[in-house]
Amino acid sequence: MSDCEDFRPMITALVDRELSAGDAARVEEHLRICEQCAQVFTECSKLQNAAGMAHLPQTADLWARISDEISDEPETSMVEEMRLMRLEMNALRQEVAGLRRELEQRQTPQYSRSNALSVPDALPPSYKQFRLV
Repeated sequence: MSDCEDFRPMITALVDRELSAGDAARVEEHLRICEQCAQVFTECSKLQNAAGMAHLPQTADLWARISDEISDEPETSMVEEMRLMRLEMNALRQEVAGLRRELEQRQTPQYSRSNALSVPDALPPSYKQFRLV
């Protein structure tokens, strides 16, 4: 029974064609000697066929095709994209720094409510408007 517990997860992987050749051979050997696990394999296979998934390619083959397509993409495109992103980030940093300087130049002195109506004569004319703080 202990062997069966070890092989049960591998049975569904065998049905899904996700096992390596060595693991598949080990599971198939166990299925020849264990009637209960063979029954589980048969039921899993029937479920897969009923779901219409029997036509799916083997996972290893599918991964090999995907891997080939990914490896065909030049790495330089990713490096170039990162370089452009760095340039954009630097431009944004400079823009933010400029906006901060502009904001600092525009900021008016803060007045409390008690002296909000008494504007010092030393302020430029644009600041002599009454402001509620």
